[in-house]
Amino acid sequence: SDVNDPFTTSRGWLCTELEQGQSNELLFWRIVLDQKKLDQVLGKVPYYEVFGLDCSEQFLKLFVRGDESSPVLLGRLAGKVQPHLSTMELTTLTREVYGHKIAGTMETVPILNVTLVKETLGPWEELLEVEERDLNQPQGSLEDYQELCLRRERDPSPDRTDWTPDDWADEQKEKADAAFKAGSYADAIVYYSRALKHTPLNGKLLSNRSAAFMKTAQYREALADAEKAIEIQPGWPKVYFRKGLALKGLRKYEDAIDAFREGQHLEPDNPDWEKEQTRCKEAQAAWTAKKTAAAASS
Repeated sequence: SDVNDPFTTSRGWLCTELEQGQSNELLFWRIVLDQKKLDQVLGKVPYYEVFGLDCSEQFLKLFVRGDESSPVLLGRLAGKVQPHLSTMELTTLTREVYGHKIAGTMETVPILNVTLVKETLGPWEELLEVEERDLNQPQGSLEDYQELCLRRERDPSPDRTDWTPDDWADEQKEKADAAFKAGSYADAIVYYSRALKHTPLNGKLLSNRSAAFMKTAQYREALADAEKAIEIQPGWPKVYFRKGLALKGLRKYEDAIDAFREGQHLEPDNPDWEKEQTRCKEAQAAWTAKKTAAAASS
């Protein structure tokens, strides 16, 4: 229910500006907040439950509680800090309104101050190494992010300088296949779609995406991919299987049976085609009986 929903707001609604700086001893970030959004949030939770801060010696994650997967700050620190001395304070700042037609006009805005203590004194060239791709993708815990960074160091990205469209597509297909195997069908659709941008006439990719669409009950999309795959590889039996399943999902049973028969014509020794036709007829009979019963009771 909404009462138990931990989500209060998102970083994009609440956080409007970001400033950062340092001294020989400290690192600090100032996040300017939207007053109206903050008031709405404080109507749901106390001020000390709005933000969360996770910090290790070399990694930092600042997030809105309930929206942990979209952090405000996330990255590797350019040096080491003392995590147990980290502080976070919700306060206000009075400043001049930039660009106001009346010079000297002031405003008071809510801010969040985050302060970290350096392990050794001295200036850093950079405070936080941030990957935009990480901020714009769903994230887990700080520990998960640290492991991701370490894995990237162990397994650096391949040199893609001379990659062909097939190489780019293969990279995305590998991710898609892994997602499909893990049962993450929506992710698989995304990766197969990315692969198809590089090789749009790849029948196997279309067939695989059709299968992923079937797993998410997107039967029209599954049918479209299957039919396009048939245009590309009309002699491949599997694409008729994909087409038949999609038509069956759409309850176009006669068309589905025809698709299975086309596949059977290409692969007459495979008994599975006959089984699929039988299952389709049984599903058609059950659906017809259901409609008849519903009409009789109305």
